Amino acid sequence: MAQRIATALVANIENAVMRRGSVAPPTANVDAYLHFLRGKELLRSYGEGVNEAARDHFLKAIELDPTAGLVHAYLALADVIIGGYGDAPRAVLDQARDRALHAIALTPDEARCNRMLALTLLYRGRDEYDSVDNPYDADTLAQTGYLRALRGDAKAGLDLLDKAVLLNPIHPTWYYHNRGEALLIAGRHRDAAASLPSAQERLAMGSTCGVLRRYGRRRQSARLRQARSRAGTRSHDRADRR
Repeated sequence: MAQRIATALVANIENAVMRRGSVAPPTANVDAYLHFLRGKELLRSYGEGVNEAARDHFLKAIELDPTAGLVHAYLALADVIIGGYGDAPRAVLDQARDRALHAIALTPDEARCNRMLALTLLYRGRDEYDSVDNPYDADTLAQTGYLRALRGDAKAGLDLLDKAVLLNPIHPTWYYHNRGEALLIAGRHRDAAASLPSAQERLAMGSTCGVLRRYGRRRQSARLRQARSRAGTRSHDRADRR
């Protein structure tokens, strides 16, 4: 019996690996794909004008291949970031939502398009990013944990963020920022500072103040108000959450 179970598991794993290896890039157009990769790299970096440059690359990729759904999703994310996340004008957030919906229509099986839609809904103030549809998707776990922390349940948020790190130890830098904000909300200020490995990301931690102000007003959470008062009133550039 044990041998049969092991054989079945190996066969399933091999099939999954084969399917994963056959997943096509977001576009068959080589130049469009290069623009997409460059744009994604810029969007994950720090520096003056990097988000705007990323947006330009996404627009060029879409010009070359308008059917590249994932590129539309990243363009939506770039617009939200440039607009100031939750502080972006309503028109910008509405357009980003529509772009993300269009991305899903083009590539309904691409989980990242759904995640971008969830983020646009979050920043529009909608409570539609509650469930973790795929417990093995590290990025979704991390972003859901971040949202739970913003809503005042720092422990549940940190649990999800820690699971995300275990699934993806070589994760993007925005994991550090999200976990740092969750630790700050939990009152673990020393741990919050330690979770940010670079001075640039520590400066970006100032975005917590604005986030806590918005969600504190909306939720009237005593824990968020306390964390907000301790965070101070510094104003820095927002961190890249990709």
